[in-house]
Amino acid sequence: MMKNKGLYIHIPYCAQKCKYCDFLSFANGDRMEDYFSALKKEISLFGEFQYGVDSVFIGGGTPSFIPSSYVKDFMETVRGAFALKEGAEITIEMNPESVSREKLEVYLKAGVNRFSMGVQSFNDESLRYIGRIHNSKKAIEAIGMIRSLGIENINIDMMMALPYQTFDDLKRDVEMVLQINPNHLSYYSLILEEGTCLYDYYEKNPEAFPDEGLDRRMYHYLVGELENAGLRQYEISNFAKENYESRHNLKYWSLEEYIGLGLGSSSFIDKTRRKNTSDLSFYIYSLEKGRLPIESSEKITEKELMEDFMIFGIRKNRGVSKEEFKKLFSVELEGVYGKEVKGLMKDGLMEEEGDYLRLTKRGRDLSNLCELKFIK
Repeated sequence: MMKNKGLYIHIPYCAQKCKYCDFLSFANGDRMEDYFSALKKEISLFGEFQYGVDSVFIGGGTPSFIPSSYVKDFMETVRGAFALKEGAEITIEMNPESVSREKLEVYLKAGVNRFSMGVQSFNDESLRYIGRIHNSKKAIEAIGMIRSLGIENINIDMMMALPYQTFDDLKRDVEMVLQINPNHLSYYSLILEEGTCLYDYYEKNPEAFPDEGLDRRMYHYLVGELENAGLRQYEISNFAKENYESRHNLKYWSLEEYIGLGLGSSSFIDKTRRKNTSDLSFYIYSLEKGRLPIESSEKITEKELMEDFMIFGIRKNRGVSKEEFKKLFSVELEGVYGKEVKGLMKDGLMEEEGDYLRLTKRGRDLSNLCELKFIK
């Protein structure tokens, strides 16, 4: 029986490009009407495959930046093109400055049942350094507005290791998160991507950023505090109360199939990765001509699938299942990665519990190095 797929829909528009952002997004409304007309055509073209979908993630960019009527329209098209399962998780990403009660009500009518708010920090100075256009007051008000509509399934996105951020700054951010008490929290260390404003700033002012020791101290503190508050860590950067884990993101980490629609989005179907064009004009042109805007398509080898299974799987706190590995690849995990696993266990970076192999606390600190062990 074919498993239900995840569906990602990319909204490339936002009010302003953040200083750390290297995502495919535009700080304007360039050809917005044409884009959403093309997106609906792309959704409809997938209708012939009759895919079952049990999670939808509307990401960006900033989906809450666009008129909510577009969300209503393309979600109607999704329901016509896919077998959207009852109880499907439907997430929309939002930023505090572009949320309104009217938009939230439209999202609810469109079937959205999980709301993800990009806060990043409750420190106004930190927000200014990273180029966010909201302040902490606006973030708290926006979350309150969501709650006032009876919505409980809320994720907050936060960041740490920000420019000039101290340990006490991080503590205050964590305290505010715990006061708000969301059911899900994503907490990422700042990644400096080449070509972004913050990367250039770092090149000239490396002392402005927390060093590795402070970064790890911050991370261990927040993990402990969140666990104590009932937000269980289930992936290196993700925490949830019971039954509130992101079902959509778990598909990525568990090597399940997903469909990416919209500019620059990626899909993984039938052991094949496909990527849409990142050229807005070509995306619109292709769909006007009734063609899917696929830029590249690559069949993934068994070896690459095994690597991905391990790399994404050890990001999860429960780790990777040896039984699942054998089911997928018809070979014992130890027969392929026995040497690597033994080496990581000897170094105290991996441990075994029943059917699962998982990273230790120290292993999660060195997760990037551990992941490299599984690339042959």
